[in-house]
Amino acid sequence: MITIVVAAYGFFFFPDTPYKTKAFYLSAEEKARCVERLVEDGREEESKFSLDLFKRTVNTWQLYVLTVLCGKHILSFSKHSFCSMPTFPSFWNTTVGKVAITVAQLFLKNDPDHKWTLYEVNNVPASINGFNIVMVLLLNVYIDSTGCRMNAVALNLAILLFGTICLVAWNVSFGLKIASYMFAGLDGLLSPIFYSWANILTTGDAQVRALTLARKQAELESVGSDEGSEQGATSVDVVTDSKP
Repeated sequence: MITIVVAAYGFFFFPDTPYKTKAFYLSAEEKARCVERLVEDGREEESKFSLDLFKRTVNTWQLYVLTVLCGKHILSFSKHSFCSMPTFPSFWNTTVGKVAITVAQLFLKNDPDHKWTLYEVNNVPASINGFNIVMVLLLNVYIDSTGCRMNAVALNLAILLFGTICLVAWNVSFGLKIASYMFAGLDGLLSPIFYSWANILTTGDAQVRALTLARKQAELESVGSDEGSEQGATSVDVVTDSKP
């Protein structure tokens, strides 16, 4: 249901690019000013589709740097252990990442000191997603206000690293242990930062930007889908059996 609402909102309210916008809430003067600002900022678009498109794209540094950044999003540690090697080398993903909820469910299910109900095993780890949503909103408001993307990225990675260190050490208080699962699972912030940043870094050539972002998304879907299905299977095993 929420997908339909978001899609309808996007259809009517997303303004499109400054050159093609038909947003009803912008006046003709405001639309013209949007284009003027691109010129002033040195971001005037070139939308030339030609046979040298692939050559232009391959010769840009953005394609390679942004692909490395995308690697952070598609990689996670193996579902079997915190100590497993990543499925692909990437310096961005330092923690349990996408499997944090599954691992937290396994911990609650087999916690020797507390008896957790099936409802709690299902829902307590969901706080990881809630924490991600709150931090995405806060940090992106900060970035929009200051333009300091690297500060936000550094903070995200510091939280990830702190949560991972606590889980590896393990001999910490119960409250910190639960919080550490939330910290270690804070992998939702970097993707919106990197994708919006990629849009700015590839400005000036609409076709190169489209091909670069499409290549990033293709990597995300092709490499991340297999591990995502394995994680989903693990989650089903956890939430449908409340016995240790």
